[in-house]
Amino acid sequence: MMQAARNVPIQWLRALAALEVMVWHSDLLTKRFSDASIQDSLYRPFGGVGVEVFFVVSGFLMALVTAGRPGAASFVAGRVRRLVPLYWAFTSLVILAFVINPRWHLADFEPAFAPIASAYLFLPQTGFPVLPVGWTLEYEVLFYALVAGFLLLAPAWKPGRAAFALLLAGLGLLGVLFPGLDTVSPWLGHLATPYFFGFALGWSLQVAGEGGPGAAILPVVSAMLAAAALLAGPEAGHLVWRIALAGLLVALAMRLGAGLAAPGRGGRWLATVGEASYSIYLSHWFVLSIVGKLAGAADLPAGADVPLRIAGCLLAVIVGTGLYRLVEHPLDRRLRRLGWRGLRPSLPTPAALLTYLGTRVARSDLTERVRRP
Repeated sequence: MMQAARNVPIQWLRALAALEVMVWHSDLLTKRFSDASIQDSLYRPFGGVGVEVFFVVSGFLMALVTAGRPGAASFVAGRVRRLVPLYWAFTSLVILAFVINPRWHLADFEPAFAPIASAYLFLPQTGFPVLPVGWTLEYEVLFYALVAGFLLLAPAWKPGRAAFALLLAGLGLLGVLFPGLDTVSPWLGHLATPYFFGFALGWSLQVAGEGGPGAAILPVVSAMLAAAALLAGPEAGHLVWRIALAGLLVALAMRLGAGLAAPGRGGRWLATVGEASYSIYLSHWFVLSIVGKLAGAADLPAGADVPLRIAGCLLAVIVGTGLYRLVEHPLDRRLRRLGWRGLRPSLPTPAALLTYLGTRVARSDLTERVRRP
């Protein structure tokens, strides 16, 4: 399947994932006047599954992006351009709000150097970062670092893309077999985690569709996921089943969207939300929290719970979409024009270095022979 054919279902998946996470956080809107809580409801086992969907989609997209074998530096530049500006802006906003009024803080923010520096650098932490929803980006950035390493070391090795999927699934399996590594080191806990099964599934979906040596990788990764589900304890096992569900949803969306000619009005709206999903994801906590504080001050009746959840989530979508159109997308285009489309030349691979050195040695030997009488 072509990249264009997959664009619409990918945007739908992004939209649904962002909306699901937002609804899961909607208690921020009502906790000051209503005892009803979605996080204490029957939906709890599935709450926040949009995060796992994001991870599977990310794995798929990174496999798609790297199919053309871009340089490692070019790949990293694209990821930096995509993630950093908006995330830094919202992280700075959290700190600024705390400086203005210490009561205006998100989650358990503490004004200390180490957590603030770690947040700006996307470094693994034991707790939530300054911007609470940024915890998922800590895993994303580690995944991107592994992809960059793969592009640097073995971009032209044909079986390498399938082998990389096995590496990702292996990290997920390690996280199942050795739970609690985050208590030893946040780096170990973030690197050996079942969440890497999500990246592995998404990567495998794309690689399997390319044919060649990677055609059989999806069943292998799925079998590793099934084994993890059998070996895992209750907590890790629950996460594994959520990741399996997310992988199934992504695969189903790809299959249904493959024959899609043109989406209707609802499909186009959902695709628009998908394009703005990063802005919505980063900003929704602010919107829901602010509206919730206003609702608490207004002393609303408990009967306003559901209407306020609907109105508040709709407002968060509008704000996030506006941020995408007015800030994120124009900034991305400007950075591209300034040369952030990718760094050229890209970092040389070891194979390229060996070829270059071999050529230099051969030329030197030839020159020496010509000079001899």
